[in-house]
Amino acid sequence: MDNQEKEALADLARRVGSFALRRVEGYPGLDSETVVPAGLWRDMAAEGLFGISLPKEHGGGGFGWPGVVAAAEALAAGGGSLGVTLSWLIHVAVARHAVADRARPDHAGLLSRLAKGQETACLAVTEPDAGAHPRRLKTTAVKTEGGWSLDGEKTFLTNGPIAGVFCVIAITGERGGKKEFSAFLVPRETPGLSVSGPMPLEFLRPCPHGGITLKRCRVPESALLGQEGRAFEDIVKPFREVEDIAMTGAALGALRRQGRLAGQELAKSGGSVDGEDQIALGRFLSQTEALRALALAAAEALEEGPSRADVTALVLACRELAETTQALPRRLVSECGLDKGHELCRLTAEMEFVGKIARNVARQKLMRLGASLIG
Repeated sequence: MDNQEKEALADLARRVGSFALRRVEGYPGLDSETVVPAGLWRDMAAEGLFGISLPKEHGGGGFGWPGVVAAAEALAAGGGSLGVTLSWLIHVAVARHAVADRARPDHAGLLSRLAKGQETACLAVTEPDAGAHPRRLKTTAVKTEGGWSLDGEKTFLTNGPIAGVFCVIAITGERGGKKEFSAFLVPRETPGLSVSGPMPLEFLRPCPHGGITLKRCRVPESALLGQEGRAFEDIVKPFREVEDIAMTGAALGALRRQGRLAGQELAKSGGSVDGEDQIALGRFLSQTEALRALALAAAEALEEGPSRADVTALVLACRELAETTQALPRRLVSECGLDKGHELCRLTAEMEFVGKIARNVARQKLMRLGASLIG
C-alpha cells in the first residue's frame, strides 16, 4: 500500500468516525432494537457508507477490503455499537464478495442500488437443523423454461428482515455422491418468497436476523450468480475469511472503546494507577496496534483473492490476538462488579460472543496448519 492509498484510508476513517460520533453514539434505544432504525440506515446511505467496498464505476468508493476494515473500526469506535457495525459489514461484504466479484453486465443496476443503500444484500446459506453444513442443506433450484424454480427454507440470516435481495445457495445437481450448489439473486418481492423475523436475539443488537421460505419461487436465468455448481467452493467457503477479516475491523473499534473505558475504571480508585495496571493497559494497547497491522495485511491479501496462501494464516492470527486482548477487560468487569448495562461490560460480552462464532472451524484450520509442520 503506497502513501496515497494510506492517506485515502485515513481520510475515510476520519469521515466515518465523524459520522459515527454524530449519528450513532448515543442514539436512543439501540440496544433494545432488533433492527437498525430506518432513519439511521438512511443516514448511513446518505453518507455513502454502503458503497465503500464496491467499484467506482457502480457508484462505490472503490476502497476494497482495507477500506472495509478501516471504516468498520471507525464506525464501531465512534458509534460504540457492534450491532450497527455488523449489520453494515454484512451488507458491504455480501455486496462485494458474493455480487460484485461475480457480476455480469446485467447486474449493473443492482450494484448501483447496493452502493447507494437503496437495497440491502443478504447471503442465504444456513437452514433449520442444518446450519451451513453442505451435506445437510436441502434447498433446491430446478431448471425451468427460461429460468429456475427454488424451494426450501433458510434461517438465521443476518439482515434477512431488511434485505432487498437474497443471494440464495441451493442444490442444483450432484456429482460423485456430493451435492453441487449454485447461487441465485432473488429479489424480496419475488412471488413464492416470504420473509420472517426479526428474531428476538439478545446479542449484537440491533443487527437483525431472520429467515426466508421459498415455494416454487421462479427466477430468470440471469439470477444465476457465478458458475453453476460452484457456489459452495467459490462463495460460501471463502466468505468465512471475508467475514472474519471484516469483523476484525469492528473488533478493533470495540477495542479502542474498551481501552478508554478500562483506563477510566482503573483511574476511579482515587489514587494513581499502579505500575502493574499501567503495564496491563500498555499491553492492551500494543496488542490492539498489532491486531490492526495484521487486519490490514489480511485485507490487502484478500484483495488478491481468498485463495492466496497466507490469508487463512493471517485470519487465524487475528482471531487469536483478538481473544488475547480480552484478558484485561474481563478482569475489570469481574473485579469492578460492573452492571450489565455498563458499556465496558456490554462490549466485553459481545466480544466474547463474536470470538465464539465459527470457533470449531478455526480450530480445524489451526490443526491443518500445524499438521503441515509435522514430518
